[in-house]
Amino acid sequence: MIRQWLQSFPHLFYPHVCEGCGTDTLYEHQFLCSRCVHRLPETKFFAAAGNPVEKLFYGRCDVTAAGAAFYFTKHSLLQHLLMQLKYRGNREAGYFLGRMMGRVLAASGRFDAVDLLVPLPLNPRREFERGYNQASLLCRGISETWHKPVLGGRPSSGSGSPIPKPGRTG
Repeated sequence: MIRQWLQSFPHLFYPHVCEGCGTDTLYEHQFLCSRCVHRLPETKFFAAAGNPVEKLFYGRCDVTAAGAAFYFTKHSLLQHLLMQLKYRGNREAGYFLGRMMGRVLAASGRFDAVDLLVPLPLNPRREFERGYNQASLLCRGISETWHKPVLGGRPSSGSGSPIPKPGRTG
């Protein structure tokens, strides 16, 4: 009883609430309550060949499979989560969205040939300003649920280029 009280006391000053609706009826390690998770508009594109995302690449580049986990609409819960990640420094939003994408990717089976997740590198100045790379957060979240390794961060060469000087062209 006392242990539970001591664990709950900090929540009086730093409440753990759902990022979507603000309710405090969620488990300790949840980011969204189950009601808000069900409000996210899933596309089911990862499981379907010839989906609208794949069609965007037709005639532009050779893509084996593509998809989107959620539909994006203005003033939606998804837009709120993306704004939290991009402009409010909410790293947990990136991990959460990555974990959701990882579950969908694992369930689809169409991407089983993927061996490695590669986060897009961010300009070092931007990464310093933000304090993190959003793509890296998403990849780490995907990796947690899909169990694919993530390519590590870029080497600290000072030039911003991951390729050693003798190997660069141009």
